[in-house]
Amino acid sequence: MFHAALNARLTVLCVLLVPLGIHGNDLHVSPNGTPSGPGTMAQPYDLATALSGQVGQPGDTFWLSGGNYLIGHIDTQIEGAPGQPITFRQLPGERARIDGSLTFYQSTGNVVLRDFELYSSDTNRLSVQTGVGFAPTDIKIIPGIASYVPDMSFINLIVHDQTRHGFYIGPYASRNLVYGCLVYNNGWASTDNAEGHSFYVQGNRGTREISDNLAFNASGANFHIYENATNYYPPASAAYREVQIGRDGVNGSVALLNNYLPQELVMNNWTIAAVAGNLFASQPANYIVSLNQTQVPLATAWNDNSYAGSGPRGDFLHNSAEQGFQDWQRSTGYDSHSAYAAVNLSGTKVFVRPNRYEAGRANIIVYNWDKSNSVPVDVSSVLATNAAYEVRNAQDFFAPPVLSGVFDGNPLNLPMTGLTVAVPNGPLLTPPRTGPTFNVFVLLPRSVRLEVNAVAHQAQLSWPTNSGNWVLQYSTSLLTDGTWTDVTDAPAVLDDRYVLTQTTFENSRFYRLRAAP
Repeated sequence: MFHAALNARLTVLCVLLVPLGIHGNDLHVSPNGTPSGPGTMAQPYDLATALSGQVGQPGDTFWLSGGNYLIGHIDTQIEGAPGQPITFRQLPGERARIDGSLTFYQSTGNVVLRDFELYSSDTNRLSVQTGVGFAPTDIKIIPGIASYVPDMSFINLIVHDQTRHGFYIGPYASRNLVYGCLVYNNGWASTDNAEGHSFYVQGNRGTREISDNLAFNASGANFHIYENATNYYPPASAAYREVQIGRDGVNGSVALLNNYLPQELVMNNWTIAAVAGNLFASQPANYIVSLNQTQVPLATAWNDNSYAGSGPRGDFLHNSAEQGFQDWQRSTGYDSHSAYAAVNLSGTKVFVRPNRYEAGRANIIVYNWDKSNSVPVDVSSVLATNAAYEVRNAQDFFAPPVLSGVFDGNPLNLPMTGLTVAVPNGPLLTPPRTGPTFNVFVLLPRSVRLEVNAVAHQAQLSWPTNSGNWVLQYSTSLLTDGTWTDVTDAPAVLDDRYVLTQTTFENSRFYRLRAAP
């Protein structure tokens, strides 16, 4: 029956997705879609119509098929409802590339964007004007995503080569979440200036969560985050470059807890600070900590930290005075229970940060102080045995994976040399490689889109031959305790796809692919 083939097609989506909130309708979007839709796979919407807020309703999900979407810039007032967001995400196993930028304004928000790529093909990013500050008129500068509304979620996006910021989260954008995103090569430059942050987050209402994101090679700062009237709590993180917390004027309160910061920490004129459980270390010609409190006294709990420094000179700069560790303790009253050693960092330090929205995904941060060619990484907390995976270099995400296979429970041996860096789109500089001392990777579950078509009243299932080893399975239920059974028939090879034909059944059947060892 054709009904069985339709159920098989829908099953591929159901077994791969974890919806946010109450699930509504599944609507489809394509680069070749039309305003009239009506959003089926056969008659999808175009993306501009889907984003307009004129189609769909709270709880709906718009699925983006693979391909390039040329949208320019879109201002939208689209909105969902509390617990029923409108979601935009790419179909599993496909690559949706959106060429343009998005601004969300004058709405109640409740919109989720996730899992796709947003970039700009505009190469005019070098201004010839001077003395114009941050407002050149000979180039068009605009953030990739600008949010001026509450209750927005941006999850596992790749945002790059925008002509200004990757993300701008405005003062009234309370309860915004930016999670698991990869943001790079954003901004513009001139002969006397440069601007464009990976993240520019500000405000004085509510909270914003910026967690487990990766950012590099911004023309401005990678993370330019401040709150006008509230507190700032940076998440536990692994940083590589100099880290400045706060602006040069008087700042409010900050908590720096359990961070690994092997670069200089710069802090200026905070009123209240909790600094505990951190490792701080200096690099050549840098201080471990540079603290300036000349405009306001600091009320702080600053203790139980570890410091690794150069030893011969003062590793601390306090109100412009260079100090050794004991002088730092004596003049500040801080770090009475902290440890200091005049040593260079050695060995490896690895962080595996599981992704809370996609099983089998994680950011992997590797500090390789001994400069080994490769580093073993235990990912058993993220991957189940016999799960198919791939590992991508975060600094050149769309290059071929650096590693892929079926997880056998042993550590993954990640390369620390020979990795490439993504070249900016336009006349901006490509940053140097950070390996072998430091590299960041993204671990992903290797997914393959299983296609289902009705052929002569039978269900024809197919998947790419170059996707690795997979076994087709079926079940009669999507319940968590449902039984999945291997299809024992050997697939045929037709062009570049494995093909299996299944007889239709009175009851629904659901199909998936299982990674074969």
